Amino acid sequence: MSANLYDAKEPLLRCLQENLAGWHSALDHVLSQSGISTAEWHLLQHLAHRQRVEPHHVTAPCALPWLQAEEFEAMVRSLSDQGWLEPQPGPHAAQPIPVIRSSASHRMDKLGQAIKALQSVWVSPLSLEERGMMITYLTKMQRQLERLAARNPANRGGTTRGAADRRVLIR
Repeated sequence: MSANLYDAKEPLLRCLQENLAGWHSALDHVLSQSGISTAEWHLLQHLAHRQRVEPHHVTAPCALPWLQAEEFEAMVRSLSDQGWLEPQPGPHAAQPIPVIRSSASHRMDKLGQAIKALQSVWVSPLSLEERGMMITYLTKMQRQLERLAARNPANRGGTTRGAADRRVLIR
């Protein structure tokens, strides 16, 4: 019998999973009010960062390791239709390069503020001391997982056995 990766019997792990699920649900709700998904928000953030930090590199198509090409193209079309992105002709690119519309920058700032407010509300019941303790404990747990993964060569591939892991990874 194989174990369900998300079926935790340990109460602490169950609590962590439930908290993360609650966070994702609340984040999805905030983002859906602007008509976008979490993955689209991450794409917008990536493109905005790229435009801010590397404006001279926005002349090439964007390669994102956490999105397959067809997902990227579908998101770009959707975000363009919603007024978030506009195509910019690229001198070396066969296709136009998606860039954040200047009119969408303000919307992104407001959405970013709403997400920060949600984060503040989420952790507000905890004192600074409790937050520090949680960070210490969760860091210990993360280090233990990293040590375990380093000792087990079968886990170094980054995916579970079977089909490839197709989740969107955020970096």
